[in-house]
Amino acid sequence: MSKLNITFIGLYEEQNFGDKIIADCTEKLYFDELGNTEFNVKRLCLDYVEKRQKLSLKVKIINKINRLININLNRIDSSQKQKIEDYKKYYEINIKDSDIIIVVGGGLIKFTYQFFGGSIIALLETAYKNRIPVIFNSVGIEGYDEEDYKCQILKKALNIPIIRSFTTRDDLNTLKEKYLNGKPPMPCNFVCDPAVWVSEIYNVKKKKFSDVIGIGIGRANLFVDNGIDFNKEQLFSLYYNLVKILRKKGYKVCLFTNGLFMDNDFAIEILTELKGSDNMVELYIPQSPQELVKIIASFRGMIATRLHSNIIAYSLDVPSVGLVWNDKLSFFGKNIGASEYYLTYNKFQTDTIINTMETAIYYGYNQKLKEQFRNTIIQDIRQNVSFLLSN
Repeated sequence: MSKLNITFIGLYEEQNFGDKIIADCTEKLYFDELGNTEFNVKRLCLDYVEKRQKLSLKVKIINKINRLININLNRIDSSQKQKIEDYKKYYEINIKDSDIIIVVGGGLIKFTYQFFGGSIIALLETAYKNRIPVIFNSVGIEGYDEEDYKCQILKKALNIPIIRSFTTRDDLNTLKEKYLNGKPPMPCNFVCDPAVWVSEIYNVKKKKFSDVIGIGIGRANLFVDNGIDFNKEQLFSLYYNLVKILRKKGYKVCLFTNGLFMDNDFAIEILTELKGSDNMVELYIPQSPQELVKIIASFRGMIATRLHSNIIAYSLDVPSVGLVWNDKLSFFGKNIGASEYYLTYNKFQTDTIINTMETAIYYGYNQKLKEQFRNTIIQDIRQNVSFLLSN
């Protein structure tokens, strides 16, 4: 048997190290199941065209205005159509020798202020043309709208008969009933996010004795941009007061981010204000996915805004509280049997958050459920590898 050619596609160049951790974990889980099978690997960037664009500020502003206009007009603008054509050229060159294409995961099925639809449409049309099966692995499903044109062209793409299997880490019902019309033409299941295996895959363990509480910072307008009435000033005040109260309770406190520049900038702004008021606090900005995992492993407990900070903490058995700005955090809390640790903005009182964190530290995670949850993705990957080796 000749070597298999496997193409992984993901957000390999994102600033958010959570996306790189997803990719690393997905690849390693597949490699483990492939065992001694000989294979070649290629990695493609799902947002390649956007990453390669060198646009002036003026052009970016014009494009943003055009996107907003066309959202209201319910259509795709000419620049988006051109992107789709550019992606088709990119994929035509790079996937033609593939035996299988694996989309590694992440929050991809969305259409509001982030849209990966152009790349996904081009990928699936090109894969169909070349008869290359595609696997979507633990993908996030973020909403559905019958009236939104971008949502509907994304739906049309997901029904191209070239997808071998489709798993989601969260909203299986919306995927099956809305995007796939209640009759999925492929195996369609729920699995955990691959990052729940990051402790083993990066060989990082939780620090045994720590009195440090980590606070994971999200960018200033994260909640507002997701339709939540919780602005920069309110978020700044929340982070600031959490530090002050935790310090009064005798904890050491560390601010950290997942690596995104806008998160980093906001964290530095908060740190500057805290130092001016004599509150002792450190800020860790990771320079690699491995460093992010090691930072979280050093905490006794954690309060975090980004989903993958919480997923990493779960993998490491670090108790965490999630500040919910997107349903994907609520889904994760429910799936691990810890919904009460994932707080919506109406519960963003410092005492409530800290009390919840201390409860999480006391009780920890349900280990039996954790084992079952983590194995969902192993079972799915095992089935996909069996399909791959039999064809």
